[in-house]
Amino acid sequence: MSKDTPQQVESVKDAPSYEDLLGENQTQGEQIKKLKARIAWFEKQVFGSKSERRVDGSHQLLLEGLLGEHVPPEPEETETITYQRGKAKKNRADDCVTDEGLRFNEDVPVEVIEVSAPELNGPDADQYEVIGTKVQHRLAQRPASYVVLAYHIPVIKQRDTALISQPSAPAQVLDRSLADVSVLAGLLVDKFQYHLPLYRQHQRMDQAGITLSRASLTNWVKPSIDLLKPIVDAQLQHMLLSKVLAMDETAIKAGRAKGKMKAAWFWPLMSEDEIVFTYSPSRGKQQIEKLLNDVFEGTLISDGYAAYARYVAATEKVTHAQCWSHTRRQFLAAEEDEPERVAEILALIRELYWFEEKHQKLEGEKLRAKRLEESQPVVEDPDVPLDTNHLERQIRAIPMGKKNWMFAWTELGAEHIGIIQSLICTCKLQAVNPYVYLVDVLHRINLHPAKEVEDLTPRVWREKLARKPRGSGLDQVVNSGRE
Repeated sequence: MSKDTPQQVESVKDAPSYEDLLGENQTQGEQIKKLKARIAWFEKQVFGSKSERRVDGSHQLLLEGLLGEHVPPEPEETETITYQRGKAKKNRADDCVTDEGLRFNEDVPVEVIEVSAPELNGPDADQYEVIGTKVQHRLAQRPASYVVLAYHIPVIKQRDTALISQPSAPAQVLDRSLADVSVLAGLLVDKFQYHLPLYRQHQRMDQAGITLSRASLTNWVKPSIDLLKPIVDAQLQHMLLSKVLAMDETAIKAGRAKGKMKAAWFWPLMSEDEIVFTYSPSRGKQQIEKLLNDVFEGTLISDGYAAYARYVAATEKVTHAQCWSHTRRQFLAAEEDEPERVAEILALIRELYWFEEKHQKLEGEKLRAKRLEESQPVVEDPDVPLDTNHLERQIRAIPMGKKNWMFAWTELGAEHIGIIQSLICTCKLQAVNPYVYLVDVLHRINLHPAKEVEDLTPRVWREKLARKPRGSGLDQVVNSGRE
């Protein structure tokens, strides 16, 4: 009988024990489980349905076998087309505006507006005579069409002094601009509500017979949005006095650094019927502190981003409400591991939403009483919605826009996007026509008292000014036709 050598005895001592192997196996099993869950998540993002809605299986039809064998269609014949890029240099000189003003072809309709001279209607009217007419053109816009407004301005001379004068044309929103307010409002609505980039609007103008530099459109949009900034600031200050605010963040590319676009974020803040998109290059808690600014005292409802919870934990006067829709997604992620427990929790969340739908016409204390009766102790405050879905719907304006304009060249450009989207989205919440609203407030903003700027927010404007909004130059047209 042979004896084990010292080396063999030593190797046996160094061999892992059963407990060690079992522990290592469990650790590897957990790692594999996490990797599988991660792969499943990526597959769902790429190939899975985006809808989170679930339908009771008893209401579904079993389609297998009903449609027969699926026969894929035969591929259609394709034709390959090649192109060659031209190398000729483009003439970028802005020669679209001549001494006579706006250039346009004979296919563009012209509306004539006669400008009256007070001297010709006063008590000394016989002392004046019209010796000529000066024509000044401005570009105006009707929905999906363009019109040139020709202002016929009489040039008059006083007989006894031979002094020559002429009345002024109606005031413009932008000094020394060829654009009527209808064009300014139309550019903003088409770009930010209907997501039609300026270069496409420029193409549409060109096809309509209008000759303009593409840079002119940018030079009209930027100062127009700058005029609207005080209105959005006033709107934000009013929202901070609300009892409930919903807050979120959505990514954007804005500005350049080291040859690539920088990551930035919009932080939308929404009350019951107003919304403001604020821009920040950061996604940190400091942006929440900057926005709420120790002014807001109420309930802040948000998704599961930890920065909100950290802010509320350090703020005594703010209560945090978690979005049930986002909470539900966390349980869905654990459904494969704990199907029975997750099913029970999803059923409870579904009941909460059923209660809300059942009592959606109630508000205030009546809604609170029903929540105490049916939903307590989960949700009690009648002013707090169950989720941030109402905010998520408004945020869609940003990703829809990014599909067209992709990114903002500058951070200032991103701030401009936030300003105009704040007003357009709030107009929709207030059932206000954004075009009519913008035409009116762009007329008023330069002359409106700064202390009363809140009157120009869509919420107040609807009550005070919407019945008699100011129009554009198109409303002054007295006859139509070619000059």
